[in-house]
Amino acid sequence: VAVMRTAGGGWILFNDDKVSEMNTLDLKDYDLCKGRKPQCGAGEHCSQAVYVLVYERDTPTEPLKCPEDLLERTALDNEEFITLKELFEEQRIEDSRAKEDKRIRMEMLCASLPPSHPETSRANTL
Repeated sequence: VAVMRTAGGGWILFNDDKVSEMNTLDLKDYDLCKGRKPQCGAGEHCSQAVYVLVYERDTPTEPLKCPEDLLERTALDNEEFITLKELFEEQRIEDSRAKEDKRIRMEMLCASLPPSHPETSRANTL
C-alpha cells in the first residue's frame, strides 16, 4: 500500500492492483484489511500490521538541464558510433562475399576433378 499526494493537493491510494483517489488522508480510519484475516501459507508469519508509505513532494522540480558540453560530446560520440557501425557492416558484407566466392571456386575446382579422384567425394560433402 502506498499513498501519494498529487500536485493538485489530493491523495491517491495504491493498493496492489487497485488505484483510487482519497479525498482526505486519515489512515487511522482506513481499514487496510477490511476485517479479513491475512492469508498465509504454511510456515509463513501472518500479521495484520501494515507498512504504509506516504509520498509528498516538498517543492516542484524543474526539468533537468543537460550541460551543453555534455550534449556536444554525446553528439560526437553518436556520430563516431554510426561511422564505426557502417564500417563494420561493410566489412561483414565483404567477408561474406569473400566466403561465398571461395565456396564457389572450391565447387568449380572439385567439379573439374575426374570422378575417381579422392577429393571428388569430399566435394559432395561441402
